Amino acid sequence: MHYKAVIFDLDGTLINSLEDLAESANKMLESYGYPTHSLEAYKQMIGNGVQELMKRCMPDNIGADRIAEGAARYKEIYKARFLEKTRSYEGILDVLKELSIREIPMAVCTNKPTEDAHTIVEVLFEKDTFREVIGDEPGLPRKPDPA
Repeated sequence: MHYKAVIFDLDGTLINSLEDLAESANKMLESYGYPTHSLEAYKQMIGNGVQELMKRCMPDNIGADRIAEGAARYKEIYKARFLEKTRSYEGILDVLKELSIREIPMAVCTNKPTEDAHTIVEVLFEKDTFREVIGDEPGLPRKPDPA
């Protein structure tokens, strides 16, 4: 079978960012005096972007305004530390190298903010590994929207 291209998700596919995501969310929760969660619990909470993470990790019956405020605070915390513990998964560099040898174009499509995604890709992967890195931006549909 011949592949024309491969599009990867970032978090949980190319990189293990769970600890940085969880610790950032817990710091946000602590800033409000809310209970925090274990790393294990965050495995079930992450996915589908920051808004969903906030809905899942903040106490029940929190209003939309507080969720939006928490999301903004979380983004500030995460932006300052998102490469503290985040690493590529074992073996993923070999997979990317093999795809490159086979001249299969690769891209990243993530719900992580585009600027953060670019920084992570630049730090953790070889230059020009990915032809495109597309993240969460105003006006663009979010994963898993097929557009």
